[in-house]
Amino acid sequence: MGQIPRRGLFAQRKQASGEADAQRQENLAARVTLCEELEQAIAIGSACQLNIGQLLSQSAASWRSAGAVPPYCIWKYSQA
Repeated sequence: MGQIPRRGLFAQRKQASGEADAQRQENLAARVTLCEELEQAIAIGSACQLNIGQLLSQSAASWRSAGAVPPYCIWKYSQA
């Protein structure tokens, strides 16, 4: 009574896991884009220091709101 069949439970877990993985991949892509934008801004140089400061502030807020990334990516990108 009220129990989910095992096959249904595993299917639900698999679907939830897949959705979470997809979201983490999107979060990773957003963070990689932020890093690329910051690297480009730094490459331009100090002529745009005011813009870089504003970009850093915006990037920090975007970074915090991006959410979790896949755990293997944390190690992968920290080794780069």
